[in-house]
Amino acid sequence: MVIGGTQWLTAGRTAPVIAESRPLRRRGGTIRSVAVRLVTNPHNDDEFARVAEQLIERVETPEELERLLRERYQRARVVPGVTDITERWYAYRDGRWVESQEQ
Repeated sequence: MVIGGTQWLTAGRTAPVIAESRPLRRRGGTIRSVAVRLVTNPHNDDEFARVAEQLIERVETPEELERLLRERYQRARVVPGVTDITERWYAYRDGRWVESQEQ
C-alpha cells in the first residue's frame, strides 16, 4: 500500500493500516513532518477501519479522532504509540483489544 508517497506493508485485512504525513510540533516550536500510522481493531471490521481512515484526515491528535469515532462507536478509544519517525495511533472500536471472532 502506498499512501502519501510512503509504502506500508500490510498483510491483507489482518492489519488495517493507513498513514499520512502531517506536521508535528515539538518543544521549542520545531515543526517537522511525521507519518501517522493508524492500526484499527478489530482487524476484520472493515466499516470501522473505513470510518477511522476517513476521520483521520480531519484531526491533528488521537484525542480528536477518538472524540469523532465516539459519535458512532460509543466505546471507541484511540491510543498513541511511540513517536519517532512514525507516530502510531491504535483505534479500538470496543475500547480495548478484541480478537476478531469476538465481534
